[in-house]
Amino acid sequence: MEWQEIVLELREIAQVQTLEEQLQQLMTDLEMPAEKQLDLRLCLLEAVHNGIIHGNQEQADKKVTVCWRYRKGEFIFSVTDEGEGFTPQKEVNLPEDILAENGRGLMLLQLLLDKIWYNESGNTLNGQLTWLAESGDKV
Repeated sequence: MEWQEIVLELREIAQVQTLEEQLQQLMTDLEMPAEKQLDLRLCLLEAVHNGIIHGNQEQADKKVTVCWRYRKGEFIFSVTDEGEGFTPQKEVNLPEDILAENGRGLMLLQLLLDKIWYNESGNTLNGQLTWLAESGDKV
């Protein structure tokens, strides 16, 4: 299967539902295992929320661009905000208060995705998730 690509622009948290609906349909079409669906949904939505809230500081005149490429067995996404960016740490540790509302997102992405990387300015997060086909081979 050849790579397919989708690009979305979001300006506020309320628009995330549209992204979630498109993502759910796509994961079903790709026959992604349920566990991987949960991982991808959590990671992509966390990255988008971070972009809107922390990157763009919820300013409606700024957008978060979500781009994903996929084929059966592999999903790669990028989330770019219009904020100043940040300097990502090589390793993110648990916050002191595990129940705190902030501080766990990047750690979760590192744990759940196969690969995570950023652009130089720190305002684009990229992630990759792969899964095995029923035959045991990546497709």
